[in-house]
Amino acid sequence: MEFVTLGTAGGPVPLKHRAQPAHAVISGERTILIDCGDGAMGQLMKAGIDFRHVNEIIISHHHFDHIGGLYTCLGINMMLQRKSPLKIYGPPGTSEIIRGLLESCNVPRATGFGIPGQTLPHPNEFVEVYDLLPEHTLNFDDLRIS
Repeated sequence: MEFVTLGTAGGPVPLKHRAQPAHAVISGERTILIDCGDGAMGQLMKAGIDFRHVNEIIISHHHFDHIGGLYTCLGINMMLQRKSPLKIYGPPGTSEIIRGLLESCNVPRATGFGIPGQTLPHPNEFVEVYDLLPEHTLNFDDLRIS
């Protein structure tokens, strides 16, 4: 198992040499993203981690610096026509945030990103969201998060 720090800058203001909060836990073929600050997808690529292997995202709390990269994550997966579920876990209110982001995908999805005749899957087709209470424990194969 490997833990990769992708970003540790606190607060919503971008910094020149530090990215916003995001960490990857890699266990075999599974990559779990913990928090998804602005720029998290690019930070994954800089670390040599294929973002297509991210099947779970865990949001620690709803500050902007921890969720600012979610829209990019949803958009990239939509454009690449993701088939497998992307499971997003977070505190109560996470489903409301994701619902709003998914709704905002309708306009760019309708444009087809300039590819005539191409229909992009709506992120609703691959995103699963789970609001968790503090006492909830997540179990992923050999990893337990509580």
